[in-house]
Amino acid sequence: MEFNEKLQLLRTTKGISQEKLAEELGISKQLISKWEEGNEIPDIQHLMALSDWFDISLDELLRDRVNSRTLQRLGFLEEEVEDCDENFISNIILTIAMIAMMTGFIFNQLLIGVVCGSIGIGAYYLMRLKKCQ
Repeated sequence: MEFNEKLQLLRTTKGISQEKLAEELGISKQLISKWEEGNEIPDIQHLMALSDWFDISLDELLRDRVNSRTLQRLGFLEEEVEDCDENFISNIILTIAMIAMMTGFIFNQLLIGVVCGSIGIGAYYLMRLKKCQ
């Protein structure tokens, strides 16, 4: 999502007009309009003011990615975001894969150990790519 789209979405979600936001920031409505149309980008002082006013970090304001916790906090997501301990789940999967691999080696079933270990390690890396948010 581009900055101008994000700014407009933040403003409309908060239920505030361009005029009211401009008044809050001490700037003109035309400047807000230019930002939302993508014709201009705010300078650093205005970016900091927007960040403070919307209670969002500069990183979240400027970058494309915003995690689900931020979206929930800002009112974009109504449902509860579950806590997710990505490292715990990933470590369990990796541990199971290693146990399966070692069991296969111990009982001289190399093929079973390699297959089970590969599946477990593949699942581990898929979990890491998914990145729980």
